[in-house]
Formats: sequence, structure tokens, C-alpha cells
Amino acid sequence: MSMFTTFKHHKEGSYEFQLDTRKKVAYISGHTDGSAIVHLPSEVIADGDRYTIVGTNMLAFHDDLALEEIYVPDSYESFDYCTLENCPKLRKIHLGKSFGAYESPDLRFPRIKLGSWDVDRSSLQEVTIDQDNPYIKMSDDGLFILSKSGKELIATVRDVEEITVPEGITWIGVDALHGLSKLKTIHLPSSLMGIGENRIRKRDNRDNKDIL
Repeated sequence: MSMFTTFKHHKEGSYEFQLDTRKKVAYISGHTDGSAIVHLPSEVIADGDRYTIVGTNMLAFHDDLALEEIYVPDSYESFDYCTLENCPKLRKIHLGKSFGAYESPDLRFPRIKLGSWDVDRSSLQEVTIDQDNPYIKMSDDGLFILSKSGKELIATVRDVEEITVPEGITWIGVDALHGLSKLKTIHLPSSLMGIGENRIRKRDNRDNKDIL
């Protein structure tokens, strides 16, 4: 049997999938439902085989102008970049108990791959995380996604003018503050020991460039 991963494309209903036929896992690569409230599927059956859906591919929900709420099942470990970019009506995201399981050993890249920095924050109000998730949790004020230990700031939920990073945070992860167009002031805690590469960037909407 070949040791190489074999991927193939599969379409079912309003979803398109990338299937890993060796590991029997799948990734959502496209979506055309147009619903305001979306409960993502946790599995798909193709050619008689059952695939567990563990994440999304890049741009899976990009430019979804109808999406308002999205509920992520327990089987999902991550979102790829730009999964929820340019979804201007998106106001709520719920993440299941396995989300954040993917980790990168290279600190130049997100240690926990969320893709959350590419979320359109113009209307986003709330992110909730399953209380049994062992990898990530929300900050007390609901503004940040943190590692379960509470020592790493992973992502920022809402676009605000002023941010106070909670005391106890030792690391601000790569892209944790990316894309905050309103951000003017950041208060850093005395506990902070490091900030990820290209850490504090915000989007200049006039020319779509990142500026330090």
C-alpha cells in the first residue's frame, strides 16, 4: 500500500470537500448554501467510505454575504487561512471541543491554527467555545481566544480601538492582533515575555496593505 496521502474532490449538497483517502478525513473546501445560520457537518460518505470532517481549506466560506452564525462540530481541529474572511454579516461563531488541536512547532506560524485573524469583524459579536475543549478558551471579557492555560493570546474577536492584554499572558501569538482596523492603543501586561513575528499589524482599507 502506498504511504503517500491521496486527496480527491467530492461534492455533496451545498458543500465541496477535499477527501484524504488514506486517513479517511475530510476538509470543507467550498460552500454554496446561502443560509444565515450554518451548522457544519461532522462527516461525509463518499464511494461507500465514511470520512470524519476535521477542518476547512483556505477560502472555504470566503465572501459568504449571507452567513450570520456558524456552529463548528467537535470533530473540527482547525480552520485554514481566510476561511471566514469577508463575511460582513457574521455575528456569532461556536467552536467545538477539538478546535485548536492542530499545533505548529515553528513559532513563525500560528502555534494553534485557527484562521480567526481572517474573520470579518465588522459585525462579529460573540465567539463561544465548548467548555470541555482542552486546547483553547475565551477570556473573561469575551474579547480574546486564549490557550487553555491562559498564557497565550491566540486571536482577537472584535475590532476595537483599545486593547488591554490580560495580566498572566506570556506570549502574544502570530497574527493574534492582525486585521484590527480600529486599533489605536494596546496595553501590555508585565507578565508578557514575547510577541510573535509581524505581530501587531492592522489593515489599511484604502489600499488593502498591511501596515506595521
